[in-house]
Amino acid sequence: GLMVQERLDDLESGSPAPLADTSNVFALREVASGDLLTDPAAIRATESAVFPELTTSTKRIFEGDPGAYLETVTTSGYDAVGNVIELSDLGEPTDPADDYHAAISYTGAAGGAHAACASQHLIGFADGIQVTDGSGVVLRQRAASFSCSTGDLLELTQVSGSSPASVSSFQYTPDGTLSHVEGPENDAGQRYALDFTYDPIVRTHIVAIEDSFGQTSAADYDLRFGMAKESVDSNGQVISTTLDDYGRVLTVTGPLQQPAGTTIEHDY
Repeated sequence: GLMVQERLDDLESGSPAPLADTSNVFALREVASGDLLTDPAAIRATESAVFPELTTSTKRIFEGDPGAYLETVTTSGYDAVGNVIELSDLGEPTDPADDYHAAISYTGAAGGAHAACASQHLIGFADGIQVTDGSGVVLRQRAASFSCSTGDLLELTQVSGSSPASVSSFQYTPDGTLSHVEGPENDAGQRYALDFTYDPIVRTHIVAIEDSFGQTSAADYDLRFGMAKESVDSNGQVISTTLDDYGRVLTVTGPLQQPAGTTIEHDY
């Protein structure tokens, strides 16, 4: 069931002329042992689950001439649990100047910043990525801090070139919903922030947002369908919506038609 090749041909001339071609190479890794299975007999005989790793993907774009094409190649490497830890975009294979390489780390990795997360089975959150060009020059880096007890993202640090690091931080309610976000510092050391308030019944829908400047917006929800029935922006402009018993929109009333008019009406 794994697609190893896909080809798109132009049939307008009466005979197939290639337009695009994709070739994929997979490696089959035995989950129980971590070994790569290359022998067909071993693949048929294993009683373990087998993870198919897409290791190389080659794409060619033609203009109807099979001898003239643009080719791009991407390669991937994986850790023991199937996370992509290496990703290379080789662009044109004959030109190393357009190569990009990404090295990615994850929570739960032995010796990593979040090795303790493995005990909570939090092994799939990317906590670091570094992108380099073909000569090894670092182009971009990103690091994330997670709570190993909840899996919440606590802090995100991004570095681009020689610029100072941009740090965003996040806080959560006891239910795990996002309650407070602070963006990176500006030149004055100030950080733009947003605070979120949730409905008191199902504690899922955002009913109020306030930013660092004290500007607020609000919403009220029909909890039967989780759809907003009224929203109020930071300028106090109201948009209201009515729903039928199936959750379908009946009317929408914009700011100019408030409070008793109708802007849009639907019939079913």
